[in-house]
Amino acid sequence: MTFGEYLRLHRESVNISLEEVFENTRIRPALLRALEADDIEALPPLPIIKGFVRAYASFVGLPPEDSVLRLLDQLDPESSGTDGQGSRLQVFAKLQGMRKKVRVLLTGNEGHQLF
Repeated sequence: MTFGEYLRLHRESVNISLEEVFENTRIRPALLRALEADDIEALPPLPIIKGFVRAYASFVGLPPEDSVLRLLDQLDPESSGTDGQGSRLQVFAKLQGMRKKVRVLLTGNEGHQLF
């Protein structure tokens, strides 16, 4: 599944129209269609696309950063994280899990901070 299909299928599964996405994110419909069609050539530079993806994802109920990482993985499939540890999405998931473990260690079982 391509990144654009991922966005479109999720949007459709929650019964949100492109018009609603436009009204809530102010991303022009032509750009939304290009994003869902994986037409990267029709989109602005990458930093702006990443902002679009965050706004779109937030509105339709997808995790924004996770969605940006999916986009980056599609744009650069040769990149497999740092030191060959997997895709950016896999590395991100590992880091999120590690952050939760550290938080538990720092707060203890009862939720009281140890430091």
